[in-house]
Amino acid sequence: RHYNYTAMSFFLLLFMQMVFFRYYPVETPPEWRDFGESNTLSVRFMKFVQSYDDNTNCFPSMHVSVATLVALHMWTNVGDMVGYWPFLFPVLIALSALWTKQHYLVDVIAGAPLGWLAWFESSAQSIMRNTPANAETPPPSRALFIAIVHPTRVVLLPSVSASPPPSLRAEFCR
Repeated sequence: RHYNYTAMSFFLLLFMQMVFFRYYPVETPPEWRDFGESNTLSVRFMKFVQSYDDNTNCFPSMHVSVATLVALHMWTNVGDMVGYWPFLFPVLIALSALWTKQHYLVDVIAGAPLGWLAWFESSAQSIMRNTPANAETPPPSRALFIAIVHPTRVVLLPSVSASPPPSLRAEFCR
């Protein structure tokens, strides 16, 4: 069941990205990707990659949003073993996307919240569907989110805890 929530978070993210690309197209100008007269192997490779990359799919950065979603899922599922190291992944991807002139700074900054939103929705759905009515409640932000989006299905009351109780975390990570 947890696999389904994780997979659906990636489909939700893809859907949100396509909405942006369809209704808010942002194009990278050709001069932004100009490498000058250099003809090194790396420049030739970048030109090859960019020849297959549509320059209208810039905002928000899919690179960063997917990396953020992966990092959040890793942190949620194996955070006890890896700590906060997974969050280095979206940072490195963002720096790489800027360095290779695939995105502007605003593109990478907008990509991270989009990845978080997809993770947040899948986490809220998982907690809501896997929590018995008499269990401890999730953090206030999740409970509030569930109450707003699914008002007829809420059996949870807001909590003052900052993170899910261990019983919920164990249930979520199955």
